[in-house]
Amino acid sequence: IINGNMEIWQRGTTFAAPATATFSADRWGWETAGAGVVTLRRSTNVPTVADAGVLFNYSLEADVTTADASLAATDLYALYHKIEGYNWRHFAQRIVMISFWAMSSKTGIHCVSVQNTGADKSFVQHYTIGVADTWEKKTIYVDATPSSGTWDYTTGVGLILRFPLAAGSNFTTASVGGWNSDALIASTSHVNVMDNTANFFRITGVRLELGSVASPILFVPFEDELARCQRYYEKSFSYGVAPAQNVGGGAAGDYRFTANLAGAVTITSPSLSFSVRKRTGPTVTLYNPDAANAQIRNITDSSDFTATSALALGSESMLVVSGTGTAGTAVGEILAIHWAADAEL
Repeated sequence: IINGNMEIWQRGTTFAAPATATFSADRWGWETAGAGVVTLRRSTNVPTVADAGVLFNYSLEADVTTADASLAATDLYALYHKIEGYNWRHFAQRIVMISFWAMSSKTGIHCVSVQNTGADKSFVQHYTIGVADTWEKKTIYVDATPSSGTWDYTTGVGLILRFPLAAGSNFTTASVGGWNSDALIASTSHVNVMDNTANFFRITGVRLELGSVASPILFVPFEDELARCQRYYEKSFSYGVAPAQNVGGGAAGDYRFTANLAGAVTITSPSLSFSVRKRTGPTVTLYNPDAANAQIRNITDSSDFTATSALALGSESMLVVSGTGTAGTAVGEILAIHWAADAEL
């Protein structure tokens, strides 16, 4: 599990009404279908050192802001973590343990589930929140994955780990603790955390390991964990700045280069190497540091380019930006752009 301690937050720290596939803490996505709405946020409410044996900085919180008290068959609300096939291969067809710390306002039966690449194998298991608003350590035993089914052991999705808040009947099963031949997320006994706006769910300290015994959380230096996350998402912005248009440059960390041509012609930046090679050629989003558009900014004369685009998108290791200058663009003027490269599973 990459960023199981919820330490890395490159995209920001609060996400109101997130859509499906919104990432909050790095590597942690949100899956939603239904009328319910949550706010995802970085929380400093964490297990104590006395309980956990280690100091956590953050947990990931899903706070219900619009309730869904009557679930339709197709409704689904879940936090998920996708493990890349290269990383999952070592664990495939072997017994694993999932351990984590959870807190919820909703007591009763909750679920953890895992699913394969082709959505034709899944495993659901119960855990119980015994006391509301209290951190509890949970361990989940998962039988060795079957050799049958569609599995990816390279750059695709090796395994999806889900922590559902609620799930409709299309995604639930009455049987837990064994491998199913379809994509099931929760059991029919799972409580509905989405049924009241007073409800929330928090999680941290997530670990997946070989064997049938859960081990203590391993220490991973911040820079090492950040680099592991950057295989899937990297940005030009300074770490504490959430990607957005018109947030400024300089201290905010924009990419700067000089104009090598003059006038309203196409100008291309030098190649910029990513800090970490991406899982695949990323989707690149561009941001103007000083205006509410996605154009290259001419810092020298406070003008914006047109037709700005990211080139070499098939590359896992580098980025080139191109755009059309204004008539007044001169050789040697300073140009700037922010970018975010997304290669998430």
